[in-house]
Amino acid sequence: MKQLNKVAGDLIFNEKTAEGMQCICYPKKGYQEKFAACVVPFGANTLCLRKTGASETERFPAGIAHFIEHKLFQQAWGDAFLRFGQQGASANAFTDANKTVYYFTCQENFEKNLALLLDFVQHPVFKKEDVQREKEIIKSEIAMYDDMPEWVVYAQMLDMMYKNHPIQYPVAGTAKTVEKITTEDLQKAYDTFYLPQNFSLVVSGGVHVRKVMEQAKSVKAKSKTGEAVWEKEAEGIGERYRVRSMKLSRPLCQIGWKLPTGKGTVQERLAMEVLMDLWAGESSPFQETAFTKRWLDEPLLQTYDRGDGYCFCAFLGSTEKPEKLAEELLSAWKKLQENGIKEKDFIRIQKKMIGRCLRIFQSVQGLGMSQIDWLSYGADLGEVFHKAKTLRKNDIEKLLQNTVIRDKMVLSVIR
Repeated sequence: MKQLNKVAGDLIFNEKTAEGMQCICYPKKGYQEKFAACVVPFGANTLCLRKTGASETERFPAGIAHFIEHKLFQQAWGDAFLRFGQQGASANAFTDANKTVYYFTCQENFEKNLALLLDFVQHPVFKKEDVQREKEIIKSEIAMYDDMPEWVVYAQMLDMMYKNHPIQYPVAGTAKTVEKITTEDLQKAYDTFYLPQNFSLVVSGGVHVRKVMEQAKSVKAKSKTGEAVWEKEAEGIGERYRVRSMKLSRPLCQIGWKLPTGKGTVQERLAMEVLMDLWAGESSPFQETAFTKRWLDEPLLQTYDRGDGYCFCAFLGSTEKPEKLAEELLSAWKKLQENGIKEKDFIRIQKKMIGRCLRIFQSVQGLGMSQIDWLSYGADLGEVFHKAKTLRKNDIEKLLQNTVIRDKMVLSVIR
């Protein structure tokens, strides 16, 4: 397996199998813990497909990717979750807007658990009676999220921000959309989007790289039967302000900006993360003012996300004055535009980012999850670390010119 990068003494191996599956491995000599994840580039946003050779598109109910994630653990021979546990592993999975991830951690029986992981993601079983039973489980999960203010205020923001793009829908769908999903839908979506040659295998910890690659060869390519289709998103936002009552003692707000989709490069994402820290991070002038005037009790949480056809940044906080906080955030951005970025402030935030990159390598699972987060950029963590070190103030200042504007701002509030 080809070594591509090295960070702080840690080797990074990155290679594709003959069938096309990308394998990224972070061996950690002397570590007992091991982590492996199979990443499928099929997430909640992929709702429309066009079959090969067809002109018309087909649409799935929202939540179908998440539904497949649930069902895949139910195999013809039994429960994959249970089998992982019997083999000494802790397994889990998650779906987000752009991907579905199946993963496990263990200290022993790594090869057996890896074989199980690579096998069950290729063998779905969709029985009508099981699908109907799963609908009730997923609807209960949706109801649980609907009682979580942090989740509700975030989902409400996306629903306000986007008019056509499926990022506006909750990852798990709604009770109504889940009820519409059929066994035929599940099979069709699986056959179209679960192409093993498009999978990624991410491994970290006390593993043998050559053995990992030998097992990865068991994953065979499938014929492509269709492709994802994306609806064109409108330029503007759908709604600027919305408030929902959940009887909170202190209002919760999510302030977001719909951004240009950009080039989707590693450098662009790192630059935006640095810029958001300079704009409203813990050591920013905005944060000092917010604490002094008692708009906030604790720092705002930052989010920057992009994918096919969408991009946004947002801040989450608890405040008695959400409208005032939103206006002051916009004002802080304008001050940065007018005054520019001080070299010393940029260097401080850059060092903070580099330190965060290095700390990731101290955690086996953190290493694996961080790599998964960067897969959509086609980068391993060695490249991310290099780009963070070579980032320049000029890269940040370019984003200041036209990234955030008032007309693309939304304010989601839960009281």
